[in-house]
Amino acid sequence: EPPASFESHGQKIRLPSEVLGQRLTTCLDTAVLFAAALEQAGLRPLICLTRGHALAGVWLQPSTLLGVITQDPSDLRTYIALRELVLFETTVVCTEPPATFSQALQLGAHQIRPELDEEFVLALDIRQARART
Repeated sequence: EPPASFESHGQKIRLPSEVLGQRLTTCLDTAVLFAAALEQAGLRPLICLTRGHALAGVWLQPSTLLGVITQDPSDLRTYIALRELVLFETTVVCTEPPATFSQALQLGAHQIRPELDEEFVLALDIRQARART
């Protein structure tokens, strides 16, 4: 659960040092942390938001979304089916024992299955966003 100081609309994202020091995190904290680490490693991350949840993803090919964001989850499903993108659940690294990456991938894909399309908010392509600044 986020700390009591968190906003009722929106959410503060904590620094990695706070997450590690306090050993307290939210799905948005871990998704942003993973995206930052992937970007630092020279990869092309994205962040996916559903109602009340956040996931991270990474391009397996030198690709990007057509725009900075997509609000169509079928776009992500297509890229995943083409093996151009993986989407993964980041919070499972906080479990004991941590889940495997294969399990995290399954959980990520589960979040954007067609019957949950109404829960999908958007996916943000970090590389596209950086290119626009």
